[in-house]
Parts: sequence; C-alpha cells; structure tokens
Amino acid sequence: MNSLAPELLHFFRFDELPGKGAEASALAAETLEVRVRVYSPDTPILHEGERSFCVRLLKSGWAYSDTQLRDGTRQIIDIYVAGDLVEPTTVGGHSRASVRAVDYSTVLEVPFAGLLPLIKRWPVLADRLTAASARFDAIHVERLVSLGKRDATARTAHLLLELAERVHPDSADIEVEFPCPLTQIDLADALGMTAIHFNRTLRDLRLLGLVVVRKGTIVISNRFRLAQLAEFSADYLQLRHADWWQEPQAAQDVAANALLEGIPRKAHL
Repeated sequence: MNSLAPELLHFFRFDELPGKGAEASALAAETLEVRVRVYSPDTPILHEGERSFCVRLLKSGWAYSDTQLRDGTRQIIDIYVAGDLVEPTTVGGHSRASVRAVDYSTVLEVPFAGLLPLIKRWPVLADRLTAASARFDAIHVERLVSLGKRDATARTAHLLLELAERVHPDSADIEVEFPCPLTQIDLADALGMTAIHFNRTLRDLRLLGLVVVRKGTIVISNRFRLAQLAEFSADYLQLRHADWWQEPQAAQDVAANALLEGIPRKAHL
C-alpha cells in the first residue's frame, strides 16, 4: 500500500470521516496520484492565464500570487505559507494571477481526476476545499479594507499580525518571532505602497517598540498593542470545517415533524 503525504492527510482529515476514516485513508493512499514539485526561489509555480488541473498544497516554503501592470509594477494578491492551498482566482478554469515561489518550496499536486471519485463517495471532503477557499475570501476582504481605508501604519501592522498568526496559529505569546523570506519590496507590493513608504512605516513601528525586521525574520515585540493599533482580530483566519450551512438540529427536527403533519414551517428556531 502506498503512503499518503501527512500534509494531505491532515488537510483532508480522512481519519475524521464518521466510521469511515480508515477506509477513506487507505483508499486515498491507493488511488491518489500525488506529484511532488520542488521550486527554487523566484520560480513560477503557475503562470497567469494557465489552466490548472490539480489541487496544490504548499508543503514547505512560501509563495505568492501577483498580477503585472503595463507600467511594470505589480500587485501581490495572495501570500501562501506552508499548509496553504495554493488557489489563485480562476475564470473559466484559467488563473487570473501568476504564482511564484519565494524561497525553496515544495508543492504537492493532486489531480482533480483522482480526487473527484473520493469526493463523490464522501461529499464532506469537498468541505475541506470550500473552507480553505472561504478563508482566502476572508483574507481578501481584510486586504481590501486595508487598501481602501487603513492608513499605512495600520495596514502594515495588520498584514504582519496576519502572517504571524498564520505561521504560528497556536502561539499566544506577547512577543512573536517568525521567519519571513518576503522582501520589503514584496511586502510593499502586497500593501499597495512604494518601497520607500513601507520602509518609513517600518521605522515608525520600530520607534514605537512594536516591530523589528531583520533579514528573513520579523519580530513583533507586543502583538496586543500592535493589534490595538491595527484593529486586528484573527477570527477571519479560523479554518472552520463545521457544517455551517446546515440548520441547527432542533430546527431540522421541527421541519421534519411539520412535513409529517402537513404543517408549513414558519421560522427557524
């Protein structure tokens, strides 16, 4: 029997399927063709306009998606860290952005053709993909608010706190340090700022005793003070797999009884 990458087992959580965990894990290991791709720094993973036929999971490293403007500038749209689904926005199956590795990155590719039979057998597996997509939708909302309404200091603080939360989701320390291979130019392009403006903003945060940026490392000295400055809450980053679309059980029971009795249901409980 083949073994499935632990990152994929963790992402799809086959073992949590009610009464079917072992069967699903074994079948996935036997049937899924998983391709392992290793990318060097600044290497394209997916080109803008390219059609994708697989699910990509970033096993290690960092990556980002961006779009180039005619004047040679760019806007970084998404930043991916290890454990993320690399899922740029698509139209008609074609990517609307390029995806590029920041450092040495390993990507696991699972063709849709192999994944679909498992989803048909256990539809709840689709929830894993939907939840990951919804999480990036929430990130996009916060990024849009930052670009439209937050000043440079709050915008920068918000992004740094988000990255810290995504790299160390279980940390509750006041001071948090995390590796970040993104350059200041990369971060500026993600925030819609010039490199000079971003550098000045980092200096202001450093003078406030809140952030220190070293080569390849970001140190947030007081995440609670920084969160107050940025009005940051990590709630939007929580990857929820719950059946949020289902009604509470009590409401389902009332609806079922109403149908049996021929009484139209008037309201949810």
